[in-house]
Amino acid sequence: MLRFPFALALFALLLAPVACGRKKTPPPAVPATNPAATPTTSTVPAPKGVPEELKSLVDREWPEILREGEAFLEKFKEAQEAQQAGDRMALDGLIEEANQHFQAANDGWAEIYYWVQNAEDDGDLDAESAELCRRFLATYNKQVDGWGKKNKVLKEFSRVK
Repeated sequence: MLRFPFALALFALLLAPVACGRKKTPPPAVPATNPAATPTTSTVPAPKGVPEELKSLVDREWPEILREGEAFLEKFKEAQEAQQAGDRMALDGLIEEANQHFQAANDGWAEIYYWVQNAEDDGDLDAESAELCRRFLATYNKQVDGWGKKNKVLKEFSRVK
């Protein structure tokens, strides 16, 4: 008699995971996101003490700098693929195009970044305000520095034979 309840309990234990698995509902659908459609950085709010002139310069110029930077990243990716494929002819052209986009972004950024130094040199900003402005620009500067590092990698691509 003891074997029958034991066998029944064992059978129930073996069937329980199978039965429970059938009752599971599928996970909720996650909407597909397009990483290219989402902005890579958001506008950083300027803290108190940052001159309005600098805020408006960033608001006006940063979108174009960002577009050039994203175009640079696209060409950088294409250049990486060409380098991995060993396509030297395509690589040279892609490096040149990517470098043009990087230079456009970097030149635009330099106009913003050196505004602080120029204002400090002219006496329009004291050292404390200039440091506040530099901290405000630091988030943007990190992104431009990232592009600069990748641009150096492109130069290495062109030297590899």
